[in-house]
Amino acid sequence: MFLYSSALKQRRKGEWLFLFGFLELKALLAKGRARVLIIPFPHSSDKWVKRQFKRMARVNRTVCRCVQETRGDPSALVRSERCLWPLVFEFGLCQSPELAPVGPIRQHMGLDSQKPEWLVQSKVDLASLGIDVENFAFLHFRKGDYSSFDVGGFNPVLPPEYFRDAIEVLRRGFPDLQLVVLSDDMGAAAELLERDSNLTFFPFGGLSSFGVMVLARHGILSASTFSWWGARLAHDRNGGGTFIAPLYWMGFRTKTWFPSEDIRSDFLTYVEVIAES
Repeated sequence: MFLYSSALKQRRKGEWLFLFGFLELKALLAKGRARVLIIPFPHSSDKWVKRQFKRMARVNRTVCRCVQETRGDPSALVRSERCLWPLVFEFGLCQSPELAPVGPIRQHMGLDSQKPEWLVQSKVDLASLGIDVENFAFLHFRKGDYSSFDVGGFNPVLPPEYFRDAIEVLRRGFPDLQLVVLSDDMGAAAELLERDSNLTFFPFGGLSSFGVMVLARHGILSASTFSWWGARLAHDRNGGGTFIAPLYWMGFRTKTWFPSEDIRSDFLTYVEVIAES
C-alpha cells in the first residue's frame, strides 16, 4: 500500500500501473481505475517477487537513470523527466507518509465521496453483529504468513501480552467501547484472546475487514501495513482517534525499528511489547 500510494503520486497521465501482490485488497484497488492491472501473488512467493523487483529497481537507478535522489536520501526517489522506462517501486521503499501520502489512496478508494459501496457493506456486516457503527474500535491480529517471516531471528507474530496491554490502555480512556477482532486466522485469534470475553469476532472477508478498520473510531494494530493503512484512513476520516501499535513495529523482539525508522508515525500510540518468558 505504501508503494501503491507513491506510484499513484508519481503516475503520469494515461500511464498503466502493474501491481504485484495485493491479494487482500485486490477487489478494492481494481475499482475506478481503467489503467490498473493487478497480478496477484500468494504470500508464499513474496521473497522471490521481492528479489526480482530489487533487481529491476537497480536497473532503474543505474542503467536507465530513471530515478533521481533528493536531498541525498536514497529512499526519496523522483522520476527524471526524460525517463521512458517503467518506474519500479520495491519493498522497503516509500515507508514514510511523505513519500506515500494518504490522499491518493483515499481518493482511489472513494473515501472522498459520502457512501462508497465497499464501506457501506462493512457497515451492514457490523450491524449484523450488533455493533454500534458510530462508536467501536478494531483489534487486528495477523498471523498467517507472519509465522514463517524472519525478523532478526524471530517471527513478527505478536504475543497475547501485547494485545492485553493495548486493550487495557484503550479501555482506560474508553471503558464502554466495543472491540471488534479482525484476523487472517480467527481460530488463533480466539485462542490468543480467550481470557477477554468482551470482544466481537468479525467473520467476514478481507475487504470487509479493511472497511471495519476505516470505520473505527480507535484501533489496536498488528505490525502490518494492512492495519497501518486502515488506521491511517480511519484517523484521517474521523479527524483523530487512539490507534495503538507495537513499539519498533516488526522489530519489537530485537528493539530495532523494522523495516525502517520511517515506519514510525505520529498518529500512532506505541506500546512496548513485553512477552512472558
